[in-house]
Amino acid sequence: MKRQTVVLIWAAALLLLVASCFGIYYIWDGSTQGFTKTKSTVAFNCVSTDIEEYTVIGDSGSYTIEKTRSGWQLDDDSKVKLDQDIVGKMIASASNITATGTVSRRDFEKLYTKEERRVKLEFDNDRDVEIRFLGVCGNLCAFRVLDNNKIYVMNSSMRDILAPKLDSLRITTVFPKLAKNETLPDYYRYTDYNGSVVEVRTKTGAELAKGKDNRYVMEKPYQKEVDDEAFEQQIALKIPTIKITGFVDNPSDNIKVYALDEKSRAELSFKWDGYDETLYLGRTENGVVFAVKKNSKDIFTIDTSMLEFLKFDPFYILEDSVLKTDSKNIRSVKVTVGEMVYDITSIDRNSENPQFYVNGNVARQDVFEEIIDELDSINFLSELTSIPQDTRDVVVTVNYNNGVNSQTISLAKLNNKSYAAFIDGKAEFEVDGEAVLDLLQELKDASNNPMKKY
Repeated sequence: MKRQTVVLIWAAALLLLVASCFGIYYIWDGSTQGFTKTKSTVAFNCVSTDIEEYTVIGDSGSYTIEKTRSGWQLDDDSKVKLDQDIVGKMIASASNITATGTVSRRDFEKLYTKEERRVKLEFDNDRDVEIRFLGVCGNLCAFRVLDNNKIYVMNSSMRDILAPKLDSLRITTVFPKLAKNETLPDYYRYTDYNGSVVEVRTKTGAELAKGKDNRYVMEKPYQKEVDDEAFEQQIALKIPTIKITGFVDNPSDNIKVYALDEKSRAELSFKWDGYDETLYLGRTENGVVFAVKKNSKDIFTIDTSMLEFLKFDPFYILEDSVLKTDSKNIRSVKVTVGEMVYDITSIDRNSENPQFYVNGNVARQDVFEEIIDELDSINFLSELTSIPQDTRDVVVTVNYNNGVNSQTISLAKLNNKSYAAFIDGKAEFEVDGEAVLDLLQELKDASNNPMKKY
C-alpha cells in the first residue's frame, strides 16, 4: 500500500513538472495561459452612427478622420481619399469591441510591449472614449478602455483593424472609377520615357461600316486595324487593376526629384465611359515607380510589375491579315506573278444569284471562296527591320463592294519563308511565305479548272 502511495506521489509530481514546463512555454508562445478565458466579453459598445471623429495615435504619428456629408475624410487640408468601405468596417468594429478574456496585472507583466497605440472616439454629444493597446505576446494584445480598470485581451489582428496605419485606409486603386466597370476604353495612349508612342482609338461609324469587324484601330506607331481581343486582354483589362503600393508623405515641390517633370516622365492616358484620365510615371527605385495623376499633387508609388503591360510590342495587338476590310466584302482580286495574270471576279456576290469568274471563265462559288480564304490567310509575321527594294514578285489588287478604295499589295521575296509586304506603297511588315505559295497554287488550280469541286 505504501509502495503504491509513493508511486502515485511521484507520478503526480512528474505530471505537475511537465505541466509547469509546458505552461511556461505556452505563455511565451502567445497563448492565453495565465489569462482568464471568457466567451467574448464585451469591452465596449456604442451606436456606430454616433461616432463623429476617429483618431489613431501611435509612435509613428497620428491622424484623425471625421464624418462629413460626403463620407469619412481626414480633418487636415490634404486631399487624401479614403476607401469608405474599409473605414466603415473599422468604425463598425470599434462600436462593438469584444475581448477573448482578461489578464491580471501580474500576468500582464509577461507581455512584451513593442508598440503602444491608442484609439480615441468622439461622439456628437461631446463624449469621448479612449482605447489603449498596452502590449502584445505572440498573437495576443492586451488593451484597456479608459475609465475601466480591467485589462482585456484580444487578437492582435483585431488591434490592427481598430488602429491601422493611414495608408491602409486610403483608396489604393489608381483608377477607382473603373474598379466595377465592365465596359471598354474608347481611347488609349502611352508615351514611353524615350518618346515612343502607342495610340489606339475606337473606330468611327463610317470606319466600322467600311472596315473589319474590329472595334479598334491603331494610330501610332502604325495606322492599322487592331485585334480587339488582343488589345482587351493585354491592355484594357489591366488598367483598372493598377494598385498604389505606397504614398509619399510631404513630397518635394520639385517634381524633378521623382522624374515626374514633363521632359523626364512617361505618360498613360485614356478615355473610358466619360472619364478622361492621365497618369504620369517617373523614376524607378527599389522595384517601385513614382507616379502622380494629372492635376494632383499626391505622389505615390506603384510596383513595377503592375506596369509591365505598358512595355508591350504594339505589333502583337495588330490585326494580322493583310486585308484592310473583311474578306466577305471583296468583289474582285487581280494577281500578277511575272507574266502570269489571274483575274478573279464576282457579280452580286452576297445576293441570292451571285456569279463568279476566273480569267473570264465561269467558276463555281466555292472556287472563288477558296481563293479569298487563301488570300485572307496571308498574315503578318513581324515588323521589317529594314526596307528592301520592291521587286513586285507578286502583286495583288483587291476591290471591295462596301465603298472602300481598292487595295494594292506588292510582295517582294525575302527568303523561302517570307515576303516583304508593300501595302498601298508602304512597307512595314513581313508576311508568311508559305501562305503566299498556297494562294498561288490555288490560283493556278482555279485557272486550269474553274468548275472543280472541293
